[in-house]
Amino acid sequence: MFRASLALILLCSAPALAEGEAKAPGPVATLALALRLYDQAEGQGDALGMAVAARLAATIRQRGASHWERQSGNYAGPVLQGQEAAGLRATPDLLTSGAAWSGALLMAEEDEALSDLLYELPPPVLRGGVSQMAAELRPGREDRWMLPFAGQSPAEIAVFATEAESDAPQSDTGASDTGAGGALLWAVEDGAGGVLCPMRPVAANLCSFTPAENGFYEVVIANPAGGSAARAGAYLLVAN
Repeated sequence: MFRASLALILLCSAPALAEGEAKAPGPVATLALALRLYDQAEGQGDALGMAVAARLAATIRQRGASHWERQSGNYAGPVLQGQEAAGLRATPDLLTSGAAWSGALLMAEEDEALSDLLYELPPPVLRGGVSQMAAELRPGREDRWMLPFAGQSPAEIAVFATEAESDAPQSDTGASDTGAGGALLWAVEDGAGGVLCPMRPVAANLCSFTPAENGFYEVVIANPAGGSAARAGAYLLVAN
C-alpha cells in the first residue's frame, strides 16, 4: 500500500525536486532526472522507478531544434582523465514512446496494487518543452553550437552521451576499452568568451543560468580522444 501511495504522489504531481528556494526544476532538469531514474530502475528491475521516469518524461514536450547553428573543427583543449561518463541506455524518445510505459506495466504485474494504479492513471499534463539535436563527433574534433536564450528567463542546457557501454570497442580479453575514445566533454560560454559552465564530461547533468538580456550562448562539445583505437562519440544536446 505504501508503494502504491508513493507512486501516486510521484506520478500525479509536479516534479518535487527543488533548485533553490521553492523553485521546481525546469524541463531540461526534469528530462535529465527521468533519464537517470529510468536507467537505474531498468537495471534493477524496478517497475515503480521505470513508471515514474516515463511519466516525468511524458510531461515534457520534445521537438527537434531547427534554429541552432553549428560549427565544427579540431579540438585543441584539455583532456580530462578518469572522468568518462557511461552512455545512457535510455533516450528521451524511448521514455516518451509506448515501449517504456509498456515495459513498466509488464514488470509491475508482479505487484497487483501497483499494476492497478498504473493502468488507472490519467494522461500526464504537459509542464514544459525542450529542443534537442542528436549528433556524432569524431576523435579529435569539437562542435560549437550557438543557442539563443531570452533575457531574465532561466536557461537550462544538458548533453547526454547516447552510446551504450556495449557499443565500446572490446579488447582481446573481452573487456570494454572505455579509455580508447568516445569520452565526450562539454562546456558553455557566453558571447564574450566568458565561461558559464567549465569543461566537464558529458553526462546527465545540467548547466543552468539566467541571462541578463537576450543573446546567444555557445555550447562546446569535444571528443579529445586520439590514437588508432579512438572512436566517435554520439550525443544528444538538449535545451529549453
